[in-house]
Amino acid sequence: PQMYPRMLAECLGQDARPIHLSGAPNLLDVHVRRQPRSKRTMIHLINLELGPIERIVPAEKVRVEIEVERAVSAVTALRDGKPLRFRQKAGRVSFTVPEVREFDVIALE
Repeated sequence: PQMYPRMLAECLGQDARPIHLSGAPNLLDVHVRRQPRSKRTMIHLINLELGPIERIVPAEKVRVEIEVERAVSAVTALRDGKPLRFRQKAGRVSFTVPEVREFDVIALE
């Protein structure tokens, strides 16, 4: 019914943004947070994929596509401090994270 989208928005808060990942392992936890004062969106990627001897299996070439409400001038992988190439079209930004070991935080500015 019509109340479900409103209930979902209330549960998730105003930071809820449609996000699509491809090339990610089954156990990649994703959290999106907006920082209105700094006009940034932070995407937290937490890799929970364990291999033999309880080691994290790095996720490679994780493609991310997220809906944005304004123009993005930079996308940066904060763990390594490296800028990422990105494309912006029709209110969406897409980019590829080369590797996610245990975690990474991606800043959209």
